[in-house]
Amino acid sequence: MSKKIRIFRASADEWETIKRNAKEVGMKPCTYIRRIAIEGKIKKYDMKLVNDVRLELIRIGTNINQIATMVNSTNSVYAKDFENMQTEFSKLQKVVDKWLKPLE
Repeated sequence: MSKKIRIFRASADEWETIKRNAKEVGMKPCTYIRRIAIEGKIKKYDMKLVNDVRLELIRIGTNINQIATMVNSTNSVYAKDFENMQTEFSKLQKVVDKWLKPLE
């Protein structure tokens, strides 16, 4: 796909607003204009929140793996192990729900 140069007219104030908005979402003005024109909106995500969720998921996954390893080595499942697994899964659901809420 070849790109062609297109002329775009904007007042000085409009251009400053476009540049400011593009900078807020970490884009060049041309990229910002193209994305807005095609998609109609731009979503900006807090990457610190994504990293926090990732770390929490790693912790929960480690806990679940430890429980699974114990179950596999003893060839039995105790009620407490099952409760622990349910607790970890519940934590996982809460973390994911908390993370997805702002993205709606």
